[in-house]
Amino acid sequence: MCSNVMENGIKLTATLESQSPMIHFQARETGAVLRASEVKPKFDRFLIKKMIKNLVANSQLTNEEALKKLKEKHSEYFQDVKLNDALNYKMRIIATKVNEFSMEDGGKSRYAPFFANSGRNNDEEKLRGVFVTAELTIVCFNKTLRETIKKCLEEFFIVTNFGMMQGKGFGSFIVTGSVKTDNNGRISYNEIRKIAKQLEESVEAKSCYYMKFNALEGDVEDRLKNIYKDMFDEIKLFYGIMKSGYNVNGKYARSYIYDYMHNNYGLGNEKKWMKQNKIAPAIMHPDRIIKSADERHLASLSNCQTILESATKVYWVKGNRGVSVRTNHEYCDAIRDIARTAQSTEIDNEHDPMYVRALLGTAIQTEFKIGYYKNNKNNRWYLLGRDENDKVQVTIADTSEELERVPSPIYFKIIKNVVFIAAKKIPEKIYGRTFKFSSRWESGTISTPSKEQLIDNATGKAFDIQTFLKEYVDYYNGDLRTEVTRVRNAKIIQEVQIKEDANE
Repeated sequence: MCSNVMENGIKLTATLESQSPMIHFQARETGAVLRASEVKPKFDRFLIKKMIKNLVANSQLTNEEALKKLKEKHSEYFQDVKLNDALNYKMRIIATKVNEFSMEDGGKSRYAPFFANSGRNNDEEKLRGVFVTAELTIVCFNKTLRETIKKCLEEFFIVTNFGMMQGKGFGSFIVTGSVKTDNNGRISYNEIRKIAKQLEESVEAKSCYYMKFNALEGDVEDRLKNIYKDMFDEIKLFYGIMKSGYNVNGKYARSYIYDYMHNNYGLGNEKKWMKQNKIAPAIMHPDRIIKSADERHLASLSNCQTILESATKVYWVKGNRGVSVRTNHEYCDAIRDIARTAQSTEIDNEHDPMYVRALLGTAIQTEFKIGYYKNNKNNRWYLLGRDENDKVQVTIADTSEELERVPSPIYFKIIKNVVFIAAKKIPEKIYGRTFKFSSRWESGTISTPSKEQLIDNATGKAFDIQTFLKEYVDYYNGDLRTEVTRVRNAKIIQEVQIKEDANE
């Protein structure tokens, strides 16, 4: 039995401790931390999955049939078998220590993946972070169910996150004492292996990966400023290149899923489709504008060059004559002509443009920068993005209005000094779904790939998120590091070897 979960009659108690910051709407309210109303439904599903596992394994029953059989055989486990699947116990969580802090630092997001405060006005309550120690109490009158709860409680918290952006590693908790560390506060490889095995089983993954960081030293404030910032910087870099690509200071790497879908299934992507259909701008670096103008031998090249060299900003805008470019001085005919050319040729001659990024989770909006500004100190151009007017917002909605936001299948879990990464199954409902993309410029509809479109013609193999993640990890650790300096210095992503004879 778990020594870290105490039993006293019908009552189970345990201490919970944050492993990563939790994002909260009401962080300043007393007790507004981890809520039983969020934890219990997740724990119910976790327990039910454990209980029906043996029924499914030893029979031809489906999960639905096994759950029905469990309800018939053990109706006392449930609050009301006809009403819902809620299990028959009560849960209470009381915070004993709360470190509450701003999710911003110097007006910018404190943690790389967090962006939810960016659109909020100064008068609106900002989302804040909490780092918590809490006492969990469970009251269960049924002895058998209580034993199951006690047996599963530690594992449940090891594999589950809570609150906003939980898939990106926020809101991680464990039962105090459930994860062993060495004298320096680091997890041993045996513990990494144990946690990875539990994660694989929970999300039904074939493999688990991890990044190791320095031991957690100092008080909570020090860790929030240093180690957790490093962790979320690495999470954003790893996931960002997978889904969106990388384009900073001239260092560019295309979205991995775009290349993956193009190379394996001959599919285009929604980003190029948006640019081709004038929903989003197809911006060109000012230096490339001059180069392209020179290649086209335009008569007004010298005028174009003069305007650009004296400009401090270059915008790509949508007007009555289509997509054009202007500087802080004036429009340039040469630039306008190149803008039209760039806009029309941004799409390759790819067939079947699809909303492929939806396979890594859907969003309610995305945004595009619309120009560059010049830093006079180093005479270099940088993408705009400091103001709302520097961007084009594109809203994304399921045309049937039936599909809610689909979370990413790539799951991050922070425990002690380690970030674990695993891939969940992609929901069936995302395949072959039509979405509408709308901006202040234009709008249009595009579909996600169907399962039939995700069959590799050369190999006959269907798209598999586990294979995709493995191949991306190989790319991230290998070829990508020669292309992008930032990645060259990033953490190596290691696969956990579950077998007992594996070496670290």
